[in-house]
Amino acid sequence: MRRHLRNLRSDERGSALAMVAVSLVAVMSMMALAVDLAMLYTAHAEAQRTADSAALAGAQVYRDEPTMTELQQVALVKHMAKEFAAKNYVRGPAIDTTLIHATTYRDTTKEVIVETNPAARTVRVTIRRQGMGLWFANLLGIGRAGVQASAVAQASQAGGARCVIPLALPDLWVDAQSDANHNKTWDEGEDWEYDPATDSYQAFSGSDRPGDTGYGSDIRDPYPVGNPPVQYTRDLGRLIHLKPQNPQQEVVPGPGWFFPWRIGSSHGASDYRNNFMNCNPAETHLGTTYDLEMGNMVGPTQQAVEDLVALDPDARWDQATKTVVNSKYPDWKSSPRVVKVAVFDPHEFQRAMSSHTIKFNNFALLWLEGMKGSGNKNSYVAARFLYYATGSGGGPETGPFPLYLRLIK
Repeated sequence: MRRHLRNLRSDERGSALAMVAVSLVAVMSMMALAVDLAMLYTAHAEAQRTADSAALAGAQVYRDEPTMTELQQVALVKHMAKEFAAKNYVRGPAIDTTLIHATTYRDTTKEVIVETNPAARTVRVTIRRQGMGLWFANLLGIGRAGVQASAVAQASQAGGARCVIPLALPDLWVDAQSDANHNKTWDEGEDWEYDPATDSYQAFSGSDRPGDTGYGSDIRDPYPVGNPPVQYTRDLGRLIHLKPQNPQQEVVPGPGWFFPWRIGSSHGASDYRNNFMNCNPAETHLGTTYDLEMGNMVGPTQQAVEDLVALDPDARWDQATKTVVNSKYPDWKSSPRVVKVAVFDPHEFQRAMSSHTIKFNNFALLWLEGMKGSGNKNSYVAARFLYYATGSGGGPETGPFPLYLRLIK
């Protein structure tokens, strides 16, 4: 009997050891699987971050290079997305962007697919990393696995912008009375003053819509101006009298117009000059009412312009290349002489005369030439039109410009 009990206890110990061994195998298998899953999770997160960033890098072209043709844009979108992806890693090795197949709107590489849609201003980037070796799952016959992630970025219409200087710019109209040579653009000696009863205005829509007169439209393209005559395309490089120091001077919406306006709660000469010289982070919105400065700000304007020009003194606009040369900034578009200006419908002048407020319908990028002319009576702030500015997303109204970047998938 005693021998039987001893055998029973021995059998029980053997069974327990077997159960523990089986449990340990199960626990170790689960731990091994958890390690491999964690590795795959990390790899997918890296691939997703790369897809997000590469898509945004590609979509940036739609925002920053609006004057390119569609094919030029698409080629650069694909290049920027692939270039950014190639600088990133998924579980060690860098992403391989060796081209396998290319069409106009899609590039397929070993580990990246870039698909563009210029009509919607979107780019989709897909990152694929295959054949990653597994550690413990290999014991279960699963030796390798892959991850895939995709993102879609868009240059979307915005309704606001930051770092706008406190000078309002009237958009261009066609003056029926003072356009002596009928070239649809202001010439020296002509005295343009907006009259809604006889003149015509329509903001640039971003395409060749008949009737568009605003900056960026092609209505003035056939007509060279100046002596010697200069031909402009979509107003790129066109010289603007951004702020005549004498409001009765040449191209103005109407008599007595003062161009300075108030950003946020700022007011007075000191705030005005500071907002001109430095980026005010307050977001300026399209369709929102802003107060005008009551004074003409002749002195503060001249001081601010001269100080900005002094930050990049040797740079100048070259009409032959339609770009800035001799800038001390590697990318001249980052020069402090490239300024962002709020643009308004010249109809707004009629309302502003009584209410001393203004609403904007666009944001333009200008190259600041400096102060031109002589004395307070004939001097003016000279600038050259570049294109429309990037936005920051807010505001009650949007239009074809400005644009901001966002991930939509």
